[in-house]
Amino acid sequence: MQVHASAFAFALVLASAPLASGVGADPAWQTFRSEPGRFSIAMPAKPVETETSQKSFIGTVANHIFTAEGPGEDSFTVDYSDVPHFALEFAGADTIYEHAKGALLKKTFGKATSDRDVSVGSAKGKRLVYETPDAPGHAGMRGHAVLVLVGTRLYVIDAVLEESEADARAERFLSSFEITP
Repeated sequence: MQVHASAFAFALVLASAPLASGVGADPAWQTFRSEPGRFSIAMPAKPVETETSQKSFIGTVANHIFTAEGPGEDSFTVDYSDVPHFALEFAGADTIYEHAKGALLKKTFGKATSDRDVSVGSAKGKRLVYETPDAPGHAGMRGHAVLVLVGTRLYVIDAVLEESEADARAERFLSSFEITP
């Protein structure tokens, strides 16, 4: 079961904070950098990049999605989109976060178990933990996501993991996210 955040119908999605000593003890993890996306993050494999477009009343919004599969059913995704400035002014950051959160939960069939404010560098964002339902042949998964707006760019960093040790693997991924100039 591959699950990733790929934006909400109205626009956007992606983010988290830096890893001090690289990618840690597991040599399979590597630092991925996206110059156009202006971020770096540690991932368990080289990510596959896809792009989607969403048409909405604010226009067409492109989502840039980077997904790496981990051990078992684990999936690690960074998704970013540029929110039109007028949409941010009209709706405000809290509304953008709520729409992105709702889209992520709808896409994953997830149910939020916690939602709190976080900081990613100097940017403020949201941290969401959610659970997905069991599916035939697959146990439910636990998702950990950070959503952050940097200017008009929305990042959604999402780890969807098998229950065993999910929190530690998610934290490793999320804490390595860094906004680059």
